[in-house]
Amino acid sequence: MLCILEWLASQPTLDPRRVMVAGLGQAGIVALCAAGLFDDRISAVLTLSMPVTYVTETAYPAGTRMGLLAPGILRLGDIPQLAALSAPRRLILADGTTAQGKKLTEKYLKEAFAFTRDMYKLYKAGNKLTLTEGTRVEDLVAGV
Repeated sequence: MLCILEWLASQPTLDPRRVMVAGLGQAGIVALCAAGLFDDRISAVLTLSMPVTYVTETAYPAGTRMGLLAPGILRLGDIPQLAALSAPRRLILADGTTAQGKKLTEKYLKEAFAFTRDMYKLYKAGNKLTLTEGTRVEDLVAGV
């Protein structure tokens, strides 16, 4: 990710203040981590169909990357805490899922990311956080 961000910053026709990362499914967690680590290089984050928590009562689905399951991560926080690292930048969390990929309702999505919403409010950036379900990707990106 760092190499990509450095390459983007070196492009004369791109505005480095307008770099957005996006992640589909489990890659949404990678996008959140990148935003947390490279806060000076990423201006917005979009996740689509990302798990809303690491916590699960059943096995993770086939294809789950072990790099996402950092040992001891839940002692420090869960996915809503990772999402809060994006504050006060633009963050769109769309179509959240369970760890097994089952789609969640917008109501559950809002409950799951209450911590994230509270952190955005502390930064007086509540208007930069969007939690939604059933929206077309094109419409989400157009709003950034």
